[in-house]
Amino acid sequence: MLTCREVSHDLAADLLRHAGFGRRFAIRAHLLMCKSCRKFAQELEGMGEAIRRLAASGEPWASDASAEERILARLRDSRARDARGGAAD
Repeated sequence: MLTCREVSHDLAADLLRHAGFGRRFAIRAHLLMCKSCRKFAQELEGMGEAIRRLAASGEPWASDASAEERILARLRDSRARDARGGAAD
């Protein structure tokens, strides 16, 4: 069984879509049983939707199309650092 920390990291780093079947299954099973992680997943989805809507609105910052990718890359880097033992760069 995955821990809440593992699930939250995978969700925040958007790793679910790149995970293999076993990992996706384990995350989904955890989400079925864990109200806190379900809420976190819903909050992340809400933030992603808000970012997409704001980007589509034509607000000045939206001209930087790579902003979301930079944010996701930082989240992935953070997870990789945690996996190595948490040393900050």
